Amino acid sequence: MEKPKEAPRLMGQAVWSDNNNNAGAFFVWGGETSYDDDVIPSKVWRFQADGVGRGSWEHALVSNQKDFTKIKRPMGGAFAQIGNIGYYVDEKWHTQRTTGEQPTRRQKFCTVGVNGPDNTYDIFMYGGSTRDDGISDEVYVLTLPGFNFFKASSTSSTARFNHACVRIGKRHMLSIGGTRRQRFPESWLEKDAWSRGLGVFDMTQMSWVHRYNDSAEQYESPEVVKKWYNEGGRNNVEWSSEQVKLLFASSKWPHTEEQD
Repeated sequence: MEKPKEAPRLMGQAVWSDNNNNAGAFFVWGGETSYDDDVIPSKVWRFQADGVGRGSWEHALVSNQKDFTKIKRPMGGAFAQIGNIGYYVDEKWHTQRTTGEQPTRRQKFCTVGVNGPDNTYDIFMYGGSTRDDGISDEVYVLTLPGFNFFKASSTSSTARFNHACVRIGKRHMLSIGGTRRQRFPESWLEKDAWSRGLGVFDMTQMSWVHRYNDSAEQYESPEVVKKWYNEGGRNNVEWSSEQVKLLFASSKWPHTEEQD
């Protein structure tokens, strides 16, 4: 994948995929420049892949451009996507305690969310920088509404942070860029272990793969996640408040009958 010279080189951007008609494209917004570069106007950019390992960048035309320009350029904030709508989080926050194989505290990791069966929603988390363990190569999945973490056992990854991740195709996560060095200039000079800085993760199998498979089956939650729900895991969720519980109180979410 080549990045044309006119595209901005930034870190800590928000990334949203373009799901219109399998467009093979994604949007980026925000981020910070390097110390020596000029500040770039806050615009939404769109990358269009050409199917042969390259692509092109362009300024995206968005209907609510004023909402983007009136906000100071964000860096490293929280963003999410539901369907074909991207969100940059700036409203009221809620908290909920998680269970399972929980990751240690970290920053500058990447996440990808995907709809699972029975209206579950699985959030995959990769890499990041931790205070005690340095740079992580771990992949976790947090399933909603169970709020339970599971850790992937795959070991064919590389430790990195300051990278971006997007969902591609039906069940793959693409990791883009990043570094495993926290200091300058080492973080800019070290060669990436992955060709072109790209890694592909099969979210259903919870494992890294050598290449993207366009003919792969539709996404299904990993077996450990499905097993957890089938065994009544959701019945043991301890909600932090009634308000949070009501946010997820829908008959559409997976459930099992209480056991005597």
